[in-house]
Amino acid sequence: MRREFVPFDEDIIQRELDALPGDDAAKLGILIEHYETAGLGNPAPVRVDDYGDGLYRLRHIKPAYQGRLIFFAVDRIRGFERLVILIVYKKESQKTPSNVIDTARRRKADWERRRTKG
Repeated sequence: MRREFVPFDEDIIQRELDALPGDDAAKLGILIEHYETAGLGNPAPVRVDDYGDGLYRLRHIKPAYQGRLIFFAVDRIRGFERLVILIVYKKESQKTPSNVIDTARRRKADWERRRTKG
């Protein structure tokens, strides 16, 4: 399975990446690249958690790494997925804050609205 991540909005996602501590941003970038090429499932050290409604969280299996992102799949064809990064954030507690999930849901709806208009 080949995957490609694309940002919900390039400027917003870049600002969110820039807000992460440097090491965590670099490690998240490596995880993104690994997940794009690693095949099916949760290829270590990537961990993907299902948040329902088509939303997924990508993180490192080690909880000490603080970079996280929430994404969804928009295009799935044989052997390929296009994945939209909705939000990038720093882990600050055991549970994902509801405002992060709410922002991801709102951005997903905005992205889908823009796609159907275009």
